[in-house]
Amino acid sequence: MKNTIFFGRELLFSAFLLFIIAGQALGQSTSGSSLGMGLIFEAGSFLGDAGKNYKRGVGGSLAATYAIDNDVQLTFSAGYLHVQGKSFEDVYLAYKIDDWKALPIRLGTKYFATPHLFLKAETGAVFFLEPGTGTALILSPGIGLQLHHFELAAKLETWTDGGTVSFAGFSLGYFF
Repeated sequence: MKNTIFFGRELLFSAFLLFIIAGQALGQSTSGSSLGMGLIFEAGSFLGDAGKNYKRGVGGSLAATYAIDNDVQLTFSAGYLHVQGKSFEDVYLAYKIDDWKALPIRLGTKYFATPHLFLKAETGAVFFLEPGTGTALILSPGIGLQLHHFELAAKLETWTDGGTVSFAGFSLGYFF
């Protein structure tokens, strides 16, 4: 299990370096390109019953955008999310809910209502790495601001695979 985690981290780090190099090369070779690449920091708090067992999720994503026209962009992101389980204790028992480690992959669209304010909708799959394996469908509407190379967004994300887990998420991104 440890070797799988180590290999996953190496693979993610290699993809990150390749992403940075490709982003820099594309940014230097094309002016006014409709392709954008960026890094996104994400955090979320769970809603409903999941909020009773989990504290928060924190992670990051590599993202790409492709401008269809001035108001609409296609989006793609792949990342890593670590969800912290809570600890409980009563008179007779002490226990801890296992942390989740997951790889969310999303595809979506952004619609710019104004030059800086956008609405977005994403869907995709989340692949669970720990404590067990599995996959769930992602559905995620959101709203955000884009100022120069920076992006700030809020979203409500739902993961469903027979059951449903939802969280309110926030992200801060930098695009090349």
